[in-house]
Amino acid sequence: LEEDSVGEEARAIQQEQARAQRELLPALRALVPSAGAAPSSVLEDEKRSASMVAGLAESCAHVRASVAQLQACWDRQHQMFVQRLREVSYVQSKVRVLERQAALLEEEVNVHSGYSQQLSKLQKMPRAYHQTLREVARRRQFRARYAAEI
Repeated sequence: LEEDSVGEEARAIQQEQARAQRELLPALRALVPSAGAAPSSVLEDEKRSASMVAGLAESCAHVRASVAQLQACWDRQHQMFVQRLREVSYVQSKVRVLERQAALLEEEVNVHSGYSQQLSKLQKMPRAYHQTLREVARRRQFRARYAAEI
């Protein structure tokens, strides 16, 4: 919406300037008396040129007002842009904070993964201990049989 108002004001200024150059200035130039013109025609042209100058002055005043309006629109648009940049900056800082938190959580997950592996080994310990006892018993039997044969 703001971009449209800036464009509209700029177009209004361009149109008014084009109208002044296309209509008012050539009409004013046409009223300039030629050298050696009759004093009555010069006076008549002077009266018409005064009304033309008034129209040109009105056109210039309109352009000046439009320029002020254009500046106001531009200032609003600039403020909105700066505000948007602030919002983007805020979101980026939040994203960086979340990235740091994610990295810390990943490290914590890795630590807990190590603990989990240790617990998994501890779960297997009773079975390993039982198998070790069976192996010790088997070797004792073997030693007793071997000693009986000798």
